[in-house]
Amino acid sequence: MDEQRTEGSVTADGATQPIRVLLVDDSQTFLDSCTRFLSGQDARFNIRQATRIDHALEAARVWQPNLVLLDFMLPDGTGVELIPPLRAHWPDVPIVMLTFFETDVLRQLALTRGANGFVRKTEIFAELMPVIWQLFPDHRPDDSAA
Repeated sequence: MDEQRTEGSVTADGATQPIRVLLVDDSQTFLDSCTRFLSGQDARFNIRQATRIDHALEAARVWQPNLVLLDFMLPDGTGVELIPPLRAHWPDVPIVMLTFFETDVLRQLALTRGANGFVRKTEIFAELMPVIWQLFPDHRPDDSAA
């Protein structure tokens, strides 16, 4: 599986390929909730979950995600620590930090380390999809069809 980011990629029948999302969080409840939220959107997502840094790196290596949604607090380190190895191997894959910690220092640290976005978990239902649509404009549902 040597596939790269598929932003705007289209299958032979003209359908946009799903966005492969690696969702990394230490809370299975949050993982399940976020998976349900993404699955209910007007875009196609293929989602894999990881609860630890080592599991996330292995999943990324094997599965080649198009997007990483990354929690700050993980049992074997912080999400910020995971950004550099992800960037080293997959420099073009967007990384969005998800966290309950809402400090400007943490936001700046994540962005400085290479995150493409920062979404507070308390605002995830309002803030996550606009960030994803900005990163993947070809996957955004056509609002004019409504």
